[in-house]
Amino acid sequence: MNVYDYYSNYSTIFENIIIIILLLYYRKKFNLQEKHIIVWFTISSIVSLVGLVLWMQHHYNGWWYNLTNFIQYGYPGYIYYKYSSNPKIKKMILISFVAVNCFSIIRLSMAGIVYNDSYSTILFNLLDSVFAFFFLKQLFEDVSINPFHLLAFWYCFPAMIDAMCTIPCYAAFPIYIKHVVIDAFFYIIDCSFTFWHLMFAIGIVYTQIKKAQLLATEK
Repeated sequence: MNVYDYYSNYSTIFENIIIIILLLYYRKKFNLQEKHIIVWFTISSIVSLVGLVLWMQHHYNGWWYNLTNFIQYGYPGYIYYKYSSNPKIKKMILISFVAVNCFSIIRLSMAGIVYNDSYSTILFNLLDSVFAFFFLKQLFEDVSINPFHLLAFWYCFPAMIDAMCTIPCYAAFPIYIKHVVIDAFFYIIDCSFTFWHLMFAIGIVYTQIKKAQLLATEK
């Protein structure tokens, strides 16, 4: 295997180990919103790790992603719905995710669970990136908080970037293009996922330091 193969096969594992260690270290200090973010990370990690193991064992993993797309992308929708303060945005989130879930169920019922449903994945990522933008916009418009002191920023911002990188990659997969281009798309996805994990790890440490400093000044 070359360097990229090692990175592609093992980076997700090592990145998850580092984040799990940080989460265990600060486990008693997280508030409710942070716990919701951690659940999101847990879902994403389980989906990606199981998919990776299936792929490394030379098993087809498309069926796994087809089954888990509903919760992998639906749970972020729940978070954006729960913490959105704009009733219009909440209504848009609800209608959009119901529509895409129905679309995905119809496609899978017609084509079968093993069908590589890239179109549903594109739509799910599109929704997550759009509503992540609205959620981040809400954070920055609230003058009473510093968004950089919230773990939600450190997870949702790279999640939005990852979703935006994933959309063109999945759009290109059904098209017959050169193998080197497909490899480049996979590399983009891997790098965006690493960026997501890196930002989250930094955010865990940074936000906990800021909370500790705030508590120290209040004493």
